Parts: sequence; structure tokens; C-alpha cells
Amino acid sequence: MWGHGFGLTSAWGFNLNTGAGLGACLAIGVFLFKRAMAFMDKMTQILGVLMVVLMGIVALHAKAPLAQVFKESLHPSHFSMVAVLTLIGGTVGGYIIFSGGHRLLDAKVCGTHRLKEVDLAAYLGIFVATLVRGLLFLVILGVVESGVVLKPANPALSAFESFGEWGRVVFGVVFLAASLTSIVGAAYTSVSFLRNLSWVRRQENTWVVGFIGVPTLIFLGVGKPATLLVAAGALNGLILPLTLALMLIAAKSPKIVGTYKHPLILSVLGWVVVSFSAYWGLLSLKPLFKLLGT
Repeated sequence: MWGHGFGLTSAWGFNLNTGAGLGACLAIGVFLFKRAMAFMDKMTQILGVLMVVLMGIVALHAKAPLAQVFKESLHPSHFSMVAVLTLIGGTVGGYIIFSGGHRLLDAKVCGTHRLKEVDLAAYLGIFVATLVRGLLFLVILGVVESGVVLKPANPALSAFESFGEWGRVVFGVVFLAASLTSIVGAAYTSVSFLRNLSWVRRQENTWVVGFIGVPTLIFLGVGKPATLLVAAGALNGLILPLTLALMLIAAKSPKIVGTYKHPLILSVLGWVVVSFSAYWGLLSLKPLFKLLGT
């Protein structure tokens, strides 16, 4: 909700709370539409391409030091565990790892004979998410290296503002696209978890509206959007080891996957990720509580 409100605020000067409310109404409207699922698929594709193109244009203008980026990526001079966990949580934590899978199941893309299609969808999703975050990093790094001092209240926006009015509009549109896909995806996935319950299935649209409306009311009442955003990313990072562990266990159960054999190397690497993310998640609790207390 904050992302949608902030996108409208940045691009067209809307009030933050007004923008958040409009975003919630738009997301609810998607699900009240008769062909909501087909519309949602097409919308996410278009918005994904839009984000990549706009971020790519701004990244080219930023002229980040690519040699330094490559060096620090392989051998970082400074490592922040909380920052890494927040990025992991915001990228692959929480519900996001299920949303694509649930949509594929609804579209009847399942079974071992459709495994290549499932793999392609997963690889494409990971690639786009990584590309957008990489381009955003290059934009901000290029701006900082040019001597611009970012505003502590909103460093990301101030980086785009250094390109003038068009940079501010691009920032707003990218935030709009990212937040709308997140709102729709999170609400859809939340309800799909409960769809086996008959009383949820009969009133599916009502539940979707509730999953969108309640967080909107919490956001409008609590405030502190930046703090809530960082906290959500960190908490998603705590959810990641639990959900990944359950998936790894399920991948070994014939009752669930049938004759499918999960590769040993992927199982081993998966449990390594579970161990590291769980360790980092536990260590990040203290600084997270400090952040929420500010």
C-alpha cells in the first residue's frame, strides 16, 4: 500500500494516504472483474516489462562504476547481515515464493510432463526480480558517485530526483507497477492457501477484498511506512527458512510429488540456504526490534 501511495505521490503529487487508498481500490477492482485471472496475468507481464525498461533507461544515465561493482560483488569490503536478510526476505521470502506456483496450478500447468514450463517460469521470475534490483542499485550508486547527497528521509526518491522531473516521474511509475503487482499477488496467494475450505471458496472475492482492505487500514492507522517496509522485508526473511524447509521435505514425499525425484544437489543446497537464512534471521531480531522502537 505504501509503495502505491508513494508512487502516486512521487509522480503526480497525490497525498500518501490517498494514493494508498486508490491502490487498494484498484487492486480490489482487479479481482471483482469477471476475467480477473487472465487480466492479472497480462497486467503483471506488462508492468514487469515497463519496470525493466524504465529502470534500464535511468541506469544508463546514472553511469555507475561497473568495475567497482563487479569487484565488490565478488569480494565486498563491508558486509551487513541485516541488509542482506532484508533483501532476501523482500525478494524471495514470505508469500512471493508461492504466488507463481499457485497461479500455475490454477492454470493447470502441473505434472512432470509440464516440468520444463514450470522451470522456465521460475527462472524468468528470478531473472526479472534480480534485474530490477540490480538496475536500481546501479542507479543509486551512480548518483552517489557523482557527488549527490541522498536525503535520509527517502534516499531512493532523492536519487531519482537528481535526474530532474522526468526521474521523479519514472520513480513514481516504477513504484506503482511494483506495488500493484505485489498487492494483487499477495492477496491472491493468501486466499489460495485457504481455498480448500468450503466457506472460503464460496466467498473467495470477499476474502480477497478483506486481505487487501485490512492491511490498508493498518497502514493508514499506524503510519511509519519506511519502518514498516524494512520490518516486512526482515520478517519475510525469517519466514523463508521455514517455507523452504517445508518445500524440501514435501519434495521427498511420494504422496505429494508422485514419481518425481528431486535432484540431490538441489536438496543439499536448499538445506544450506535454510541453515544460513535461519541463522541470520535469529541474529537480526535484535537490530530489528531497535528499528521498530525508533
